[in-house]
Amino acid sequence: VSTSGYDHQSAVIIKQLQQKLEASQLQYEAIERQLRSEVESWKTKSQAIASIQQSSNQDQLDVNNQQLLQSKRMISQLETEVNKLKDDAIIQTLRHTDEIKYLNEKHATALEEAANTKALEIQDIETRHTQAISALKRIHNDEIVSI
Repeated sequence: VSTSGYDHQSAVIIKQLQQKLEASQLQYEAIERQLRSEVESWKTKSQAIASIQQSSNQDQLDVNNQQLLQSKRMISQLETEVNKLKDDAIIQTLRHTDEIKYLNEKHATALEEAANTKALEIQDIETRHTQAISALKRIHNDEIVSI
């Protein structure tokens, strides 16, 4: 039983999973940078709104307060989304790690089974060989006796 095909297949699957993991992490980092940029933008807008409030009349102040609250809500939503992306990346990393571990265990089991099968096949060959030699000896002895 040959395991070289299985070795190659496992190596390919493991490499693909590692590439997916790296791609997921890069994607996560890009999204996190974008969200952080948006958070900073909203913070800047919030600060601008806060400074405008000091110089505006009451009506303008009410509008600005609404915008400030909206900005704070948006910041909170974006921070929640960043945390969710972090959690998703961690979960995905754990899944890939578990999958790689499973494939390694499966590969080790297949190698062990192949070694056991090989040992049994060798033992069967040796038994057949011994039986064939015994049969030939009997035939040879019978021929000697008949002479």
